[in-house]
Amino acid sequence: MKRTAFHILVMLLLLITMPCFVQGHWASAARATAAYVPSSAGKKVPVPADAHTVTTEGAAASKAIYLPIAVLGYSATRPSQQSTATATPTNTPTPTTTFTASPTATHTATSTPTATHTPSPTPTLSPLIIGHITDAHIGLGWIESQRLPLVVSTLTGEAQVMVDTGDCTEHGVLGEYLNYVDLMTNSTTIPWRAVMGPHDTPHLFQAYIGPLEWTWDVGDYRLIGINTEAIDYAALDAALTTEKPCIIFGHFPLDYCSKLDQEKLRQRFLAYHVPIYVAGHAHLNSLQTDPYSGTLLLVGQRVVRCHYRLITIRGFEVENVQFKMACE
Repeated sequence: MKRTAFHILVMLLLLITMPCFVQGHWASAARATAAYVPSSAGKKVPVPADAHTVTTEGAAASKAIYLPIAVLGYSATRPSQQSTATATPTNTPTPTTTFTASPTATHTATSTPTATHTPSPTPTLSPLIIGHITDAHIGLGWIESQRLPLVVSTLTGEAQVMVDTGDCTEHGVLGEYLNYVDLMTNSTTIPWRAVMGPHDTPHLFQAYIGPLEWTWDVGDYRLIGINTEAIDYAALDAALTTEKPCIIFGHFPLDYCSKLDQEKLRQRFLAYHVPIYVAGHAHLNSLQTDPYSGTLLLVGQRVVRCHYRLITIRGFEVENVQFKMACE
């Protein structure tokens, strides 16, 4: 009898407390959500310290962390025929992130033809080999008259053209010019030109050798001679061009010219991409690069020492410079 009364009491207690337990279980489960959720402002909200963990059926069930309902803005609903918790929003749309690109220009292809300029490819120029001598000083002594034809005849077999950068005579008198021209014409079989030096006399130089300043087109190249004692810049500017490589010859090395001439020549070397400036006067062999223009500066030893140079130009570049001797 006592056992029956105890059973009845237990059953009554179960009937009274079951609805509250079930309701509380589903309300707790409905609050389950991810560790970070978007707030109403679209920002991440960290998990508060009082969050709980709800485990679904089975030992392998996953865990979810929830936030208080006041933070989430969600209300719990009891699922039907479900053992897992769900949450549905109440009149509050799930916040989303929207990226709006700033207006940018759009390009629409059309069939209307447009004129375009495409530069033609630069042709590959054949190399030019220039022979260089300087400071013959004919009339100074017998050895100058003996060495000049020796050097010139040797050079002739290696170069296409030849340029003498001045001081062709020692005293600038008529007999020296006649001797110089005779030695040159009888020793070479290639075209040649010369520029004047301070030992030369202008009117005799012009009468027997050629103009004081000149322009000489050799194939795809332009050779320009200047009188470094009195440069005619109008003539030089008329001769210079960017259409073909320009090689300039003068008697004085660049650093022997006046400061004003140095400045003016450097400006033109740079503007017209002059690959090399060839000179004499100093009686030594030297090859340097001008730091302002990038032009090579060549100075040659005098011919009585048996020296000559071979300069190979290809396009706007100096391909090779050889310092050579015709005798020991």
